[in-house]
Amino acid sequence: MNKVIDRKVIKWQTYDLFTLIEPVEMSAGLIKFNLNLDYLKITKEFVVNPYLKF
Repeated sequence: MNKVIDRKVIKWQTYDLFTLIEPVEMSAGLIKFNLNLDYLKITKEFVVNPYLKF
């Protein structure tokens, strides 16, 4: 279902919560990733209990 957010029509599609910046290594103590801000906006607007604090 299409939605309107910030006067912009968002067509139905899947969204990734994040994308990895660097490959994950078994010995790594740190993971770098980018959060998808569109995913967070949509979750805040349309999910009843998103388990996230905004």
